[in-house]
Amino acid sequence: SLVNHVVELSIGISKDLDGMFAKVSPVVPATILLSINHSVFIKGDQTNFTIEPELGVDASELYPDIKYTSIEEYLSHFA
Repeated sequence: SLVNHVVELSIGISKDLDGMFAKVSPVVPATILLSINHSVFIKGDQTNFTIEPELGVDASELYPDIKYTSIEEYLSHFA
C-alpha cells in the first residue's frame, strides 16, 4: 500500500541520515516537567477554553442533571 511505501522510504532516508548528524538527546530539567504537569493536571490549563458552538457543546449542557466536581473541590477532601 501507499502508506507502507512511504514508511519504507522514510526508514531508508533516516538510515542514510544517521551518519550525517550527531545525535543529541535533549535533557529537560525536572522543574520544567513538574511545572508542565502541575499546569495540566492540577490547574487544568488544557481544559480551560471556550467550546465554539459549531464544533460541539460542553458536557454540562448534554447532561444537566449530573453535578460535576472540580479538581479543587475533589482535592479539598484530602487536605
